[in-house]
Amino acid sequence: MHNIGEYPVSGTGSTEASDESAYVRRHRGMNVAIACDFAVDLGFVVAGVVALIVLAAYGETGTDATYSSGVWRVCFGLGMVLPLTLFFFRIRMINSTQYRKHAIQGGKFPYWLTIKRYWKPMLGTSMAWFMYDFVTYPFGIFSSSIIGQLNPNNTLVQNIGYGTVGMS
Repeated sequence: MHNIGEYPVSGTGSTEASDESAYVRRHRGMNVAIACDFAVDLGFVVAGVVALIVLAAYGETGTDATYSSGVWRVCFGLGMVLPLTLFFFRIRMINSTQYRKHAIQGGKFPYWLTIKRYWKPMLGTSMAWFMYDFVTYPFGIFSSSIIGQLNPNNTLVQNIGYGTVGMS
């Protein structure tokens, strides 16, 4: 249910749109944080809630070892709806004023000049994303193992529920 492919679209779009007016420019950091980090963290929670709802709709209690193969298919299908919808609207969207104004037309990108001018912000941004990802993704990947050890009943519904609460 989590769509990492939306990072570049939301990050770039919010950064470019933040130069549209002086008011928005002053709140650039918050706009980017809401468009990227908040959306990702909210996606973790919504994914867990949707999985619990689908399990309940299938009548699964999570106590037996066999689960319906339809549960993961429905969750996977529901997880595709939002990214495909966003993709449809994104390809039809007009590029921002800043992008149209500063886009490189010749096709030759000045990589060395970019690194020379922007190495400090690129390093700071890279380190901030690294620290965020270092904390967020291992917990998401290993949360079921950790919760499975702490949960005496070790049912799927309880593991998903505790993992969803832990991610919020």
